[in-house]
Amino acid sequence: MTAIAGLWSLGGDEAVAGQCRSMSQAMAVFGPHGRHHRELGPVAFGRALFETLPEDRFDRQPILGASGKSLLVADVRLDNREELFAALGSRDEGGTSDSQLLLEALERWGDGALDRVLGDFAFAYWSSDAQSLTLARDMTGQRPLHYYTGEGHIAFASMPVGLHALPFLPREVDQEQIAGFVADLPRSGAASFFKDVRRVEPGHLVRLTRYGVRSSTYLKKPKELSYADERDYVLGLREQLERATKARLRRGTGKVGAHLSAGLDSGAVAATAAQLMRGSDESLVALTAAPREGFTGPCFKGRLADESFAASTTAALHPNMRHLTLRSASSSPLDHLDDGKSFEEPVGHPCNHVWWSSINQEASDQGVSVMLTGEAGNLTISAGGLGVLADYVRRGRAVGWLGEARQLVAKGGVSWRGILGTSFGPWLPNSIWTWLNRRMSQWAPGQAGVSLLHPVWREVFQEEADRRARGGRPYRNSSDLNWKLLLQQDPGNFRKGVIARWKIDERDPTSDRRLAEYCLSVPPEQMLRGGVTRRLARAAFGDRLPPSVLNGPRGYQFADWYEGLTAERLSQEVAAVAECPYAASMLDVDRLRALVRAWPPADWAAHDVIVTYRLTLLRALSAARFVRAIESSSNT
Repeated sequence: MTAIAGLWSLGGDEAVAGQCRSMSQAMAVFGPHGRHHRELGPVAFGRALFETLPEDRFDRQPILGASGKSLLVADVRLDNREELFAALGSRDEGGTSDSQLLLEALERWGDGALDRVLGDFAFAYWSSDAQSLTLARDMTGQRPLHYYTGEGHIAFASMPVGLHALPFLPREVDQEQIAGFVADLPRSGAASFFKDVRRVEPGHLVRLTRYGVRSSTYLKKPKELSYADERDYVLGLREQLERATKARLRRGTGKVGAHLSAGLDSGAVAATAAQLMRGSDESLVALTAAPREGFTGPCFKGRLADESFAASTTAALHPNMRHLTLRSASSSPLDHLDDGKSFEEPVGHPCNHVWWSSINQEASDQGVSVMLTGEAGNLTISAGGLGVLADYVRRGRAVGWLGEARQLVAKGGVSWRGILGTSFGPWLPNSIWTWLNRRMSQWAPGQAGVSLLHPVWREVFQEEADRRARGGRPYRNSSDLNWKLLLQQDPGNFRKGVIARWKIDERDPTSDRRLAEYCLSVPPEQMLRGGVTRRLARAAFGDRLPPSVLNGPRGYQFADWYEGLTAERLSQEVAAVAECPYAASMLDVDRLRALVRAWPPADWAAHDVIVTYRLTLLRALSAARFVRAIESSSNT
């Protein structure tokens, strides 16, 4: 990974090199293996390198173009190097960094290079001839990139801390984004959690000139596939995951680790990696989070509290998989709220953050340098839930729909009411859909979250939160929904924070662009058939995963979350919110106090308790801790 930065003086009469160096210095923790800078006319670029690839030893960024009139700096791992060399009419002789190869692609194909390069990337490209700065990120935002325009300057940096090294950009939170975070509303647009700091959205290209900013996506949703032999869909998914996983095994030093739960996604990734590593003298370090020893507390209905046994059955199928189970030791989500400072974002799911942090710490202690995850798997390799029923309706396949509906109900866990709402909800008039949801929907996180906002902010977000609490309209096309959700993800800041804190490069094969495009182009009947959800994944990975993982319940990570919390500690946290004027102006302190007073003595697996406390209260306290930290640093 590489932390990149740059500054363009629009007046052209200011020395920018010194300020660019300050930006790089502020991000030194993200790139301790060498900082370099270069000027070209009114711009200065810098990079702080963290060596993760064998080719990183050849990295000489920032790089001048062949004409001497362009400049590139990139945070990049290219996964199709051989393909790019062939298309460029050259070959890999072992001395070309990924950034150099990216520059050659940009100079040959311009913006069209974004249709050819695969991998995780964020880059900045300056053209002296066009007097323009181009910023771009990969499809799912695995590498972060932020920018600022104003005060006669255009600046960019991997992380906001780089931009805040500039003397004319104060470090202040964006209150509207924080309020939307508390309400648990999806992020949209270019705003970051800091005032005047914009993010390049995943899958977007941003063109900046002295006349303005233009942002657009370079992605197109793929067309549906049609194979004569149905077995080709299964083979295609296997091949895509193998290719994506193999590309992410490329590294300089260190071991490979993988998250391993009882779920299909992490299991498929870990098992595929283990198969690809056979024949070498390496073992895959597979890590599973589990509750404390002897935990017998309640679990969310239909979920698995302790995933260690199911994960161990996956590991047992692969001799070169070394499985480690990490058990919680009365860890408290409150102990990790300050971690948001490392990622320059508030921690969105404090309970998940507890086990995620413990896994990363253990992986680091084990010498892991690359950690494989399966975070996007629900939208790619294991897509195919009830939403596919609407696809049957859309295609006019009444007989097929009725057969699937009957089998799903017969298998249990699905009601006719849920099936009818999912199947026909997209076509109901808005008034009827709204009426039905008001009568039948449960309390959603968005509704609970907005109730914790200060009345001023509650008024701003109430209408949108009410709409989300009513469940939203189901999609007529399930792949359209998955495409939308996939592009809403933005893990870049957390990826960068992980490498700074634990020296680990997190990589997600299930977010691979080609794999995602493949999964989203598979006909819906391949995803749900015979009452079997996630049908394609079950067929593709049946030889790599045990039946308990293929067909068993999903896990419920950190099921003992409440054991590390007490009303006394929560009261102290709320008191700190009340003492911080900035945080108190955003949250309803009286409502927070009321929730703490009502701290439940039991029913920890009840839906309203999970929504109110595990999801909503802790999320609000995370936002407050982030605001307090920024306010404190701004005043020092």
